[in-house]
Amino acid sequence: MSRAEGRALVPIDGELRREALEVLAEIASWEAGATRWDEVAALLDAMAEAEAADDPEALDAATAELEALSPWRAKEAGTTPKTPPPDPVRERLNETKHQITGRDDEATGSKDPL
Repeated sequence: MSRAEGRALVPIDGELRREALEVLAEIASWEAGATRWDEVAALLDAMAEAEAADDPEALDAATAELEALSPWRAKEAGTTPKTPPPDPVRERLNETKHQITGRDDEATGSKDPL
């Protein structure tokens, strides 16, 4: 069962944001092939969409999928050259981090503590 299951209509909380940010922080040190970076970029988009929609289930799922792509967890097939994150992925990564950390707590008008 994912962390967010059973939390219908509950907004994204600080704990889930911290989990997402921990995974995002690791990505800069990854080396992967072009196909894997495409997958990462799609999941970064999914995370940003989940945050914008305040959808904890979607953010939790995208975070888990992204974590599963870690080069320490999943090995890529083939001999594709491995590189650090390409510039478009780095830019999307930074945008996603800022979106998650910059979200105001709508109930209080203050920042959700991370």
